[in-house]
Amino acid sequence: MGLSNINKDRPILIVGKTGTGKTTLAMSMFSEPMVFYGNEIEIFDIGALPRDRGIIVEDIHYKPKKDVILNLIRNYRGKLVLTSINKKSVPKEILNACKVKLAGSKNY
Repeated sequence: MGLSNINKDRPILIVGKTGTGKTTLAMSMFSEPMVFYGNEIEIFDIGALPRDRGIIVEDIHYKPKKDVILNLIRNYRGKLVLTSINKKSVPKEILNACKVKLAGSKNY
């Protein structure tokens, strides 16, 4: 069995201005997600995190801990959603590892 048999979905990066519903859209994808912020995230044992809950990482545009987030993207086997205000402030390595989804124009 090769690496092609691993079922790993790419994380979703939700991009949109303030008040367009990025967090609301991310929360609607899960029942009870774990929520972290990009500049405060500290995860030491990724294997201990439950797969069925999912993870939301908020505010990737403001001083993210890039190494921790990339480690989470590469090793976490559950569903992962990231949010940012704009695409150009997200580090290239994180941006290339994610599917980009635009938030709606509805104000929340």
